[in-house]
Amino acid sequence: MNINIKISMHRIIVLCMGALLSLPALAQNRQTLLEEFAKPVTTNGWIDFREGNTLNVQTLFTYQKQMFGLTQFDDMQEYKVQSDEIGFTHFRFQQYHKGVKIIGAEVIAHHNGQYLKSVNGHWAENLDLNVSNSIDEQTAFENAKSSLQNVQYFIWEHPELADVLSKNSNGQKDFSKPKGQLVICRKNTYGDFTSDNLNLAYYFRMVVLPSTESKDIYVDAVTGEIMSKVQLAVECNNNTGNTSWYGSKTFTAAYFGWPNNNWFLEAQCTGEARIRTRRATPFFLTIMAMPMVHGLIRTEPTAITCVQGLLPFLE
Repeated sequence: MNINIKISMHRIIVLCMGALLSLPALAQNRQTLLEEFAKPVTTNGWIDFREGNTLNVQTLFTYQKQMFGLTQFDDMQEYKVQSDEIGFTHFRFQQYHKGVKIIGAEVIAHHNGQYLKSVNGHWAENLDLNVSNSIDEQTAFENAKSSLQNVQYFIWEHPELADVLSKNSNGQKDFSKPKGQLVICRKNTYGDFTSDNLNLAYYFRMVVLPSTESKDIYVDAVTGEIMSKVQLAVECNNNTGNTSWYGSKTFTAAYFGWPNNNWFLEAQCTGEARIRTRRATPFFLTIMAMPMVHGLIRTEPTAITCVQGLLPFLE
């Protein structure tokens, strides 16, 4: 009887060990994974993978999460998939820590139809943050509201006005009282996604009149202090720059500010067609985007890094 029990226990141990060995990536450290799957030369926020690798995009941030410095508290959630005309599929992921969204921590995985080609973006590594708030949502909301200046109407306090604006947007925009969302964001918006630069906050989208005073507001979920305000009505700036073939040209750029310090080429500021690009160097803006803005040459949208920016609230 004792012999049978020992044999059974031995089989259980062997089976358990076999199960663990069937997921070797979970036990491998970051350096080992990088050496196995990534090319030797990588840049900050970008990893190029070896040709013909067997990485699975759907399980990349589960079985190989150590490669990205992610912990048991982190989760990468896929929220968008796009394909382009050259056969690539781009998978967009948002990072969550202990179930809380990290603002600006997004990763894009690029698959060429045969294997995972690369990953780029921003993500936070080696985190174990306290995500318990000390103030409630209503207190944070009142702090956010009182921080707004020169406001004539808080839209949600005027149902008839909110109804008109909602109808003008075909019901696509919500003008009811803002609801707070707990998020994790950077204290220094120009800093890295490190534990000492990340903080728990309430996020409110405050739509008011005049529309130039509408803002996204982040309130410290522990102290109640205003961490940052993001202007929703864009600020357009006139600029000039030299192009490769057409000399000096003028263009407008819109600043969307915190949390990602985004600049967009904003042709709409001068009544032209809406064209926006992610923040880039002056070389990128003047050489690549300028000809398209002025219709001087025909450029496919994929020739530049196009993203969907913040849309005006009162269209």
